[in-house]
Amino acid sequence: MRTISSDLSHRLAAAFQVGEPQDKAAIGTWLSESSEGVDEDYSTLEDLPDWIQDLIHLWEDAQSGVRVRGADPDEDESGPAVLVTLNGYADPRAALSVVFDGDNVDVRFADGSTETLVAASGTIEKSRTGIVRFSDSESGADYIVRPIEESDGYWLSKYQTALPDQALSGLVSQTSEEGPIVAETIEDGESMIAYQERGETDIIGVAYYNEIGKWVRIGGDWIQAAHDDDQFNDTVAYEVLPETVDDFLQVFDTGPLSSGDVKKYLSPLKG
Repeated sequence: MRTISSDLSHRLAAAFQVGEPQDKAAIGTWLSESSEGVDEDYSTLEDLPDWIQDLIHLWEDAQSGVRVRGADPDEDESGPAVLVTLNGYADPRAALSVVFDGDNVDVRFADGSTETLVAASGTIEKSRTGIVRFSDSESGADYIVRPIEESDGYWLSKYQTALPDQALSGLVSQTSEEGPIVAETIEDGESMIAYQERGETDIIGVAYYNEIGKWVRIGGDWIQAAHDDDQFNDTVAYEVLPETVDDFLQVFDTGPLSSGDVKKYLSPLKG
């Protein structure tokens, strides 16, 4: 039978609500089918069929605040994006901007380097979901440029877990009065903190922080908190060990749990 990670299940359910009728029918059929004697485990978005990826992107595009410059000829917005070779998801690269000028594709990467690719004539395909595909005229390699998505947390973040796309955009670049700033390392400014009720043993909350905001773990999802959120002010704080984050979150999401239950996942904060 097909099995889908909880993160993808949530995103697919939301996409289902906004999908066109034929897409809803197709999703229903796809979910009801079972493979003949072969288990299929979908843990990342790229594991899903292309048409389902496009439907999920359609739902998320309006929320992400991230667009590929040049993807829409009526817009001139730039923002963090991901450039990968098609079927080469093991080696994605974060870009501060990707600008299409005719067949030229000008890329400014998060490490400050730049590159200009020349698309083979007639190969640039731009979708309404912010995804652009093209073939390199020199190497013949197929490329895809897409907005940052939650599963990119597995390679963008030091915690190697799915994180909100807006939070991940903040790891690629921050903005000052002078314009975008490239982080010295992509891990700068990250922390994930577990909170124990003072005088008690229960772990009552988990929050992820970076330079642009705070996200609190609720019901298996990361929810952005207000800048003046104080719900964990009178608590004892622990750092979640980066190498154990996925295991810890799985335990936390199924709670309740005590500090003793998750001792191997946490470390007292220094200072």
